[in-house]
Amino acid sequence: MPHLNEHEQQSIEHFGKSYTEVHQFLDQFQPQFRGPEHRRILHHTMGVNEVVRRFGEETRSVVELHIKEDWKGYCGSHYVPTLKEIDLDNWLLLNYNVKEYMDNLMMELYSEKL
Repeated sequence: MPHLNEHEQQSIEHFGKSYTEVHQFLDQFQPQFRGPEHRRILHHTMGVNEVVRRFGEETRSVVELHIKEDWKGYCGSHYVPTLKEIDLDNWLLLNYNVKEYMDNLMMELYSEKL
């Protein structure tokens, strides 16, 4: 699992900027969960869309690279999983604060599409 400075270095090499705020946003739940569990919150296609919504379209490739790098050792392949693929529902039942955050996020995303 790459650390913040590794994600920043990859971003500099690929995109010319560190994009620290993007990486911090993606990993904001890391202190609360052991191991890769924090990835279930924003490390999927919906998380990509949320980062793009907050930080702009230019960050899409940055966040996709971050997620691919983080998941490649666990998913067995190098891609951005969907929310369904990481089976978030069962995990969220154990983490009410995260569920509340995700419910609010879903409401925000869907209300913008209406």
